[in-house]
Amino acid sequence: MLDQSSIQEILRANLPDATNDLLCQLSEEVEKEMESHGKTIIRNLLTQGHAKARGALFNVDIKI
Repeated sequence: MLDQSSIQEILRANLPDATNDLLCQLSEEVEKEMESHGKTIIRNLLTQGHAKARGALFNVDIKI
């Protein structure tokens, strides 16, 4: 997953006139969205995925 500095770098490249405050706010929103989508993907794999995917997930330390 991207860290906050990587997200800000991408945002800065696409929004060259953005202030640092705006970049921080946007990067926090991006992090929240990524976390939310990650949780949904894991939840879907655990409930709907095939047995091999579920088995692979249980062998990994997942922090939600």
